[in-house]
Amino acid sequence: MTMKALFPQFRFTQEYEKAHTLQLVHMGLCFFSMLVDVFQGDTSFNFWFLVKLIFFILFYRFMFITLRELFYTFWTLCLFISVYFLSSFFSTISDPWSQPSFFLYFLALIFLSIQAYIMSSPIFYPRIQWWIYDFRVRDDIKIKAIINEQTYNGRLTDLRRGAGCVVLFETVKIGQVITIETIFLDKTIDFNTEVISKREPVPGRGITYGVRFDLSHDEDKRMYERFSRYWSFRSRGKVRRRFKVLDDE
Repeated sequence: MTMKALFPQFRFTQEYEKAHTLQLVHMGLCFFSMLVDVFQGDTSFNFWFLVKLIFFILFYRFMFITLRELFYTFWTLCLFISVYFLSSFFSTISDPWSQPSFFLYFLALIFLSIQAYIMSSPIFYPRIQWWIYDFRVRDDIKIKAIINEQTYNGRLTDLRRGAGCVVLFETVKIGQVITIETIFLDKTIDFNTEVISKREPVPGRGITYGVRFDLSHDEDKRMYERFSRYWSFRSRGKVRRRFKVLDDE
């Protein structure tokens, strides 16, 4: 299944700009380490070096496309480049002080890890569980979404790091404030959120909105932390229940 982000409507955030810059940095470190290996004599400047160079040029071009469009293929490419950095790092670990590439690959791994952490936010890449249809074992919860004094039924499908995903069948503009109401500990709680991103729905499903929670007030922040802990505990219970349902069947 593909979920393409409507990037022209996407509000560029500080986190995304950081992630884009970090990708430029570890790309530069990748190419620079290849040149260092040539100058040190560890690699010959031959046909296979040119093939490798062209491959990584095309690789990073494709990686920037997946980052721009927020395709989930981005994570496959991250895994590939991390394996390459790790293998190159360990190949130089025996004598790191005589091989500058050791430090270059180490820095590239750090920058790649930071970029992956930033992009793992629900705003950019929500966790999708399209293969789970049984409502008893899904992580999402029912919510009421209040938009311009109108109330709509929806579901909260992801909650991490002060952000989440709201699924609605109504069209909402980027930057719109949504008040989320749900039941927590037998009482109604609400959070003010802002729509940051929007993903096209697949047939039969609602529109997924990446939202940022307003935690500027201490009371809202404390309530979010309690609700987040409940969400994590509930998600772990759902995982165990999935196996129980499978065993019962």
